[in-house]
Amino acid sequence: MLVDGAVAAARGIDAKSVKQWLKEFDPDSCRDALCSTSDKTFPVRVPLQARADDGEWIGWLLVGPRPDGSLLSKDEQNALVDVAAPITRAVRIVTRRELREKSLIERIEAIEAQLSKGPPRFAPKREKTVNR
Repeated sequence: MLVDGAVAAARGIDAKSVKQWLKEFDPDSCRDALCSTSDKTFPVRVPLQARADDGEWIGWLLVGPRPDGSLLSKDEQNALVDVAAPITRAVRIVTRRELREKSLIERIEAIEAQLSKGPPRFAPKREKTVNR
């Protein structure tokens, strides 16, 4: 699975091989094509995009051939298309949550750094003088 142009997860293939394949991958050439028999590494490529979204693709589900070299059936390919939108939403939720958690951790660390310096020191109050 590719997310934001990077390997997010791989099974049955090492990340280095996926990165090598990615150098030749042209996403614009297969936006509408689910299966490419000319691609021996990932003949099935499903774009990750929720249907209600603005057209931005966040990644791809990439499926290689079976060990015997055969491709997924049309029903299996259609099943992948059916789960692409929910997977996209899940990836977006996780990504947003990770960003929010990172921000919170940074804020907590900043507060802890301030507290480790000791209590804040305030300038002594000056008494107001009244001019008569």
